[in-house]
Amino acid sequence: MHDDFELSRRKALAALGTIGAASAGAGLGTSAYFSDQETFENNQLTAGELDMHIGWEEHYSDWSPDEDDGLQGNVTMGNDQPVGLPTQNSSLISVNNTADAHQLLNNTETDQFPNGTITINGSTPTFDDASGMNGCNVLPDGADQSPVIVELDDVKPGDFGEVTFSFALCNNPGFVWMNGSLRDAAEGGLTEPEADDPDEDGDGDSTAPADVELLDAVQTALWYDDGDNLQEGGGGGGGSGQADIVFVIDRSGSIAGDERPAIETEISDVATSLQNQGVDAQFAIVDYFRGADLDLDLTASVSDIEAAFNDGPAGGNNSPSGSGGESLSNAILYASNTVSFRGGSKRIYVGVTDEPDQSTSQEKTDAVNEINGTNSAFLGLAETQSQISELLNGVNQSQFESVNSPSDIEPALEGLVQFTGGVVGGEEVFFQGSLRDALNALEPDTAADRNQGVPLEGDIPAAEGGGMGRDCFSGGGTVHSVGFAWWLPVDHANQIQSDRATFDLGFYTEQCRHNNGEGMNNAEVGINETDDDMA
Repeated sequence: MHDDFELSRRKALAALGTIGAASAGAGLGTSAYFSDQETFENNQLTAGELDMHIGWEEHYSDWSPDEDDGLQGNVTMGNDQPVGLPTQNSSLISVNNTADAHQLLNNTETDQFPNGTITINGSTPTFDDASGMNGCNVLPDGADQSPVIVELDDVKPGDFGEVTFSFALCNNPGFVWMNGSLRDAAEGGLTEPEADDPDEDGDGDSTAPADVELLDAVQTALWYDDGDNLQEGGGGGGGSGQADIVFVIDRSGSIAGDERPAIETEISDVATSLQNQGVDAQFAIVDYFRGADLDLDLTASVSDIEAAFNDGPAGGNNSPSGSGGESLSNAILYASNTVSFRGGSKRIYVGVTDEPDQSTSQEKTDAVNEINGTNSAFLGLAETQSQISELLNGVNQSQFESVNSPSDIEPALEGLVQFTGGVVGGEEVFFQGSLRDALNALEPDTAADRNQGVPLEGDIPAAEGGGMGRDCFSGGGTVHSVGFAWWLPVDHANQIQSDRATFDLGFYTEQCRHNNGEGMNNAEVGINETDDDMA
């Protein structure tokens, strides 16, 4: 397979220029737990094989005349028809039905891999052959492929592209991360309209990513897919379909008065809103000050939530470590051990406070590990960022930001439910934001606790795969799929006329057995050396 080749205009704009599959780290044969250097000195022990096979299919729409060939209805801008693209909830365009959506995708397909030109297990399969089959038999070995290179150049408002990756873990179950990084970005000169646009910040010659408006103008989405390249509102991928949301509320005197009723009203509204959207969500309430108490265990009843508020906070004498003061991290740990979480659910802790966290350093570390090490997330309501900074900065996903008003809880929480992936269905979007935001989330960053990029939620509990923490992906050739879409809204134009950007997309996997889903350092360890993760 050649790394460089001539592309049509459609392919060049859509982007997947230098084609490869993806898998830095795929094919690891041992885990940190069974490190031969640490546990068995120089005796080699294989803890079990792990092998990722991967393929993809890509599409690009530049509004060429043939894109609506064979459609029963019309293609319209916006979401005025039942089926939206590139995602259902971010409809740049919409069509009359699913059949038309698939026909449009067929018309805009630019490439797929495998594509019937390479031999795998004695046959020449295509990407579509992987659906419903053993992926290890029809998808190429990821360890032999390079990351997919995405090139955006001369992008026009209304353009969009999409790529669906399908992968299979052969032999053992594994944790999987999706990752990527910006390779280069440039202003590419200034046209006269671009120079006159008030949103243009660069000088035309800049290669500094901060000056490239294209990274902020282009929007992106990631979702768990069923392999058909169409983001739909159900079926398919990761997630149990359940969200368990715990409100951990500071009950000190400083948050009483007008603040407490506003917070309680907002929580009731959130519960009602999520249920009206069809989300299988349950709610618990933990109060804390000089200890923590469970005011309400998980319930889907809004009336039970309101009754718990009317009864007032409990006594506050329970604390796993005996720390005093307004100890948010301590209360999260108490909730993690006390709330009756449903198996496989998304745990979302909503911390509500107006004072700095007075938990011990160890409690703060343990709370971050609890959130990162299980199928969890964190949303903080605080008057200032510093009050929850240690929790917020430690949590894996940089998108989990704080809010400073009770009225902001509902939209932030709904976004968090969506971002954590698969809550209301297997094809729910688990990330949405600008291209710059997407690359920030996908970039492996040990310092920010994103060791390998965005952790993906698998289809089996970690314990079933012999591990701990978030769900693993089953092995044995089961095909799993993830969709990535980008689009340029029609209200962007002049400030990005000459901009260009190139980035890559890939995947990383570690075996589930004896691991916790937090990610190893993926660095080679020599004889008589110590793995950083084992220190």
